[in-house]
Amino acid sequence: MTISLALLTHYDNYVGVHRLKKLNKRSSCLINLNLKNICTAFTFLFSGLNFIYPQSAISVTPKSLQYLQFFTRCYMNLSKIQSKFTNSSFDINFMRFSIVLIFFFFGYSKWFDYEAQALIPLISNSPILSWMYSVFGINGASYLLGTAEWTFGLLIFLGFWFKKIGALGALGSCVTFLTTITFILSTPGAWEVSAGGFPAMGEAAGFLMKDVVLLAGSIVLLKDSLKDKSFI
Repeated sequence: MTISLALLTHYDNYVGVHRLKKLNKRSSCLINLNLKNICTAFTFLFSGLNFIYPQSAISVTPKSLQYLQFFTRCYMNLSKIQSKFTNSSFDINFMRFSIVLIFFFFGYSKWFDYEAQALIPLISNSPILSWMYSVFGINGASYLLGTAEWTFGLLIFLGFWFKKIGALGALGSCVTFLTTITFILSTPGAWEVSAGGFPAMGEAAGFLMKDVVLLAGSIVLLKDSLKDKSFI
């Protein structure tokens, strides 16, 4: 009985593999239709239409066949480009580069007095960061924020090669933009009073609203780093 079951199992496996090979072979035949076969198929189609509907006067001239080959070639090239684009990591890499660039420029500006003064309405009214002024002063708080932004930007940049380090940078970026989004709620004049307030954005809200998108990008980078096999 045991031998019979083993033979049946072996036979089923053999039949299954054989059928799978035949299915893959048929799929390959369909996928590997080249340009010549496609043009030949259209030629037979037009010839058949001429035979069925002679009054239609559909003809396949060498010139029309060249056009057909050109458009078919363009379509096949677009399909290849689409496949490469959808299977690439271009979106993640571009997002990583963009956030690194933003952290670089915003971190750089924090080392100058004009930026430190511009941050006063945002930080002084924030329940999360207002303590920084009493501890570090106006310029010191600005320097600290600039250092943090450069640090997170560097960690995210290193994430191109080291996913664990990139995850730390992405996590810091998420915390950064979650914090700056709260400025929309705490900063006076964030919503334009002359237009009736919310949802009419004032200057501060209009400036800070970009951080919602940057937070989304940071979450995407964090997720990409965590799902990498080298992370665990």
